[in-house]
Amino acid sequence: MPKPGSSTRAPTPWRNHAPALVWTAFIILLLLSPGGKMNEMDSKFPWTLPAGADKLGHGLLFFFEARFLFQSFHHLRPGRTRLAAAVGAAVVLGALTEIAQLFVPMRNGDIADFLADTAGAVAGGLWVMRPASRARGEHNESH
Repeated sequence: MPKPGSSTRAPTPWRNHAPALVWTAFIILLLLSPGGKMNEMDSKFPWTLPAGADKLGHGLLFFFEARFLFQSFHHLRPGRTRLAAAVGAAVVLGALTEIAQLFVPMRNGDIADFLADTAGAVAGGLWVMRPASRARGEHNESH
């Protein structure tokens, strides 16, 4: 057992990291599973998604990826770099999944998808920053 005031930290429970781990696994499974023939389906169903809707999907996936990674990184090591690390890790995951899709049957890596991944990760990071910025602003205004 660590002494009070020592720099040794207790192990972080897995439940603090589970959302990030599960979400990352979901992204990998979703983006690296062999694709279907979506173009053939478009002609059979009248309720197809509008053009570019997949980019919104990519953005949302990586928005939440950055948020979950931020929470996980916060439990590992609180500090200023955790936000940059979370967004950076989400962007790297986006790049790696797009590159890996080049080798997956019926998938293709796409720079537009990577840009949507990056935009989503940055938006997730900005969303995480927002409450902290607001709290600092309210604190400064009260003094």
